[in-house]
Amino acid sequence: NLYNIVNHAIGARDGFSYSSALTEKTSETWTFENLDAFIKKPKDWAPGTKMSYGGMKGDEKRANLLAYLRTLSATPADLPADEAASTEQPAAEEASAEQPKE
Repeated sequence: NLYNIVNHAIGARDGFSYSSALTEKTSETWTFENLDAFIKKPKDWAPGTKMSYGGMKGDEKRANLLAYLRTLSATPADLPADEAASTEQPAAEEASAEQPKE
């Protein structure tokens, strides 16, 4: 159950029997990046996991799944900043500053 798991310790929810592959990661937290990697291919992200799920191909599919799970939370975690958008913004501002004003 990945509902409302973002920013919580990995392998530390009460009432679930985690594999040692996940309990060894309890010092880490579930970030969107960690969840993406886990959902993509659990056995690559956590070798030795009991998870029998083969993974989900497609970056957009995984992003949509994580976005959907986020909508289920009363206090959703912030999405990671889009690095491309943050680097394009200053360039767009520079271009508009160079335009002659009428």
